[in-house]
Amino acid sequence: MVNLNGSNAYQMRYEEGAVRKKRKEKSDVPAKKHVRPNMTVKLNTKRAKKPSHAPKQLKNRVRTLDAGEVRVLFAGGFVFCIIIAFFAFTMCCHARDNELTLLINQKKDELASLQNDYQGLMVERDNFLADDAIEDYAIHNLGMQKRESRQVKWFEVSWNDDFDE
Repeated sequence: MVNLNGSNAYQMRYEEGAVRKKRKEKSDVPAKKHVRPNMTVKLNTKRAKKPSHAPKQLKNRVRTLDAGEVRVLFAGGFVFCIIIAFFAFTMCCHARDNELTLLINQKKDELASLQNDYQGLMVERDNFLADDAIEDYAIHNLGMQKRESRQVKWFEVSWNDDFDE
């Protein structure tokens, strides 16, 4: 034996049996059962033996349900399916709503950008069509100059009507 504690106490206790309790010896007389007064005990002395060649019957552990229980289970399952369908429909609608909201926000941003561009183009158009801008373009780009009163010449145009014949 291995000495774990550095003393011989372990060896003495378990090898020599110094502390062990003695076991009760088994007697051939069975223990008496306590029977209450005015109580009868039936003894089954006759046992019918089944023939060994007969197949053993299996116990049916499946519980059958009556019509009321079936109706309750069917109604509960139906309500459960309705609740699941409602939650699935709500989640799909919520996802679709989020997609549409995102699309609307994107289109609003695009519309605001286009409106800003339109306003800028309108201001630019007004600047190009102003009299000062037209005069400046004609002078600088086309080489034209403003008429003076001494440059005015009068001429006559003769008109022959070809349809009078």
